[in-house]
Amino acid sequence: MAAIDILEEIYDRIYYKLRFSKIGQYAMLAYNTTFDDVLLIPRKSLTSRKSACIKTKLTKNIQLSIPLVSSNMDTVTGVEMAAAMANMGGIGFIYRLTNSIEEEAEMIKEVKKRGLNLNMNYLVGASVGVKGAFMERAKMLIDAGTDIIIFDVANGYSNQMAYAIKTFKSKHPNVPIVAGNVATPGGVKFLAKLGVDCIKVGIGPGSVCTTRIVTGHGVPQLSAIYRCAKKAKKYGIPIIADGGIRNSGDIVKALAVGADVVMLGSLFAGTFESPGDVYTIEKNKIQKVPITKVTSIEPEDYDCLFKIYRGMSGKDVQIDAQKKTLSQKNEIVAEGVSKKIPYKGPVKPIIEQLIGGLMSGMSYSHSKTIKELQKKAIFEKVSTLGQKENTPHAKEFKHYR
Repeated sequence: MAAIDILEEIYDRIYYKLRFSKIGQYAMLAYNTTFDDVLLIPRKSLTSRKSACIKTKLTKNIQLSIPLVSSNMDTVTGVEMAAAMANMGGIGFIYRLTNSIEEEAEMIKEVKKRGLNLNMNYLVGASVGVKGAFMERAKMLIDAGTDIIIFDVANGYSNQMAYAIKTFKSKHPNVPIVAGNVATPGGVKFLAKLGVDCIKVGIGPGSVCTTRIVTGHGVPQLSAIYRCAKKAKKYGIPIIADGGIRNSGDIVKALAVGADVVMLGSLFAGTFESPGDVYTIEKNKIQKVPITKVTSIEPEDYDCLFKIYRGMSGKDVQIDAQKKTLSQKNEIVAEGVSKKIPYKGPVKPIIEQLIGGLMSGMSYSHSKTIKELQKKAIFEKVSTLGQKENTPHAKEFKHYR
């Protein structure tokens, strides 16, 4: 063997030993990393992706058949979405900001009723805030049958969150709690010591969130998940990766760095089950499409239809919330936007595609469970041109026709 070949082999061994060691992986993932910055290194595949088990824990006592939950946004999760998620083995969290207490409670009751009609126990979650009549809302939601309560604010690392959780647990010590959002190990430790059952991770990565632009604060999402998961594991608390997920590959990466569950917003927005009307544009005017007509439209004709997707800290939502609660009209500082999103049809095929992609991803890492994926996953940094190569880039040139 030539000297140059020997040197190359030695270099490769040292490089990969360091790069793929725990220290090397920590250096790569812990800071300034998001989904497009890395890829998982393929390993010997499973014989079949169908042998991958995707069951996971939302809390110590709540198991999900799929590691997907729908976001508590008013253009993502209402009764229809929550029922669909439960039917597929996940869970949906009903939104609160533009819901009255009574409306949210009725939605919880309806989801549970639909499960009973099918002889199934549909899991459903409810949302509360940390100010005002949050205890009144929480009690009514518990009485309505919610399986879990989510304390959801833009930054859950706060004294208001601590007060709300302590007050809630003094009255309802056995009701499981999700709390968030946080993006640092310090935030995880803060919530863990308050006795929460699950922690939601992500500040500013969502597609309709402008928190990072407006406030200048946030942590790249994959690094946030990685570091928060490490801290959460010390307390035995599952985490939800919330925001920034655009495809099944992102789901695989989020779970691989330590998330137990992934919360989805934009991927489920625009579906038949998501709240909100369906629109089309006719003669340069936006027209509402009757629901009876929507259900009869063939998938190939979806291109002309759209729904609205909006961030829950956006101006539109805050105005609607003030109207709903008759609260004082405070100055609004928006941290979200609204946008048109193409109509996608029923959510079930989308969930099936995401699950299929996840199971394929687990197969590539020779992992039969999510826990195994987290142990076996090996990440590699991707260059800017590598990121471009990752996406479809077919383009015909006349030279090759």
